[in-house]
Amino acid sequence: MFGWLVFGFHLVEEMIKNLIHGQKAVEALHEIQLDELLSRTVVIIGTFVPLFLFRELKRVMGDDAFWDLVLHSSSASKASPPKTSATFGH
Repeated sequence: MFGWLVFGFHLVEEMIKNLIHGQKAVEALHEIQLDELLSRTVVIIGTFVPLFLFRELKRVMGDDAFWDLVLHSSSASKASPPKTSATFGH
């Protein structure tokens, strides 16, 4: 959905920019390079995916669990290792 919005806003932006530079509406529409607009849209979608992924993970997991996952520091690794009563090899 956001990709389509980005594409639409880029299209409107390019039309307005060409109209400001003195071209007529039909000429302005023909001056727009669709391959450039599509590539911009793909890049924006590529940045939206991780953004919304991390925001949703943070919402579902909670702040503490999310940051522990991202920063690779869990409360279990900070504590001393569990002691076992069996000794191996001795």
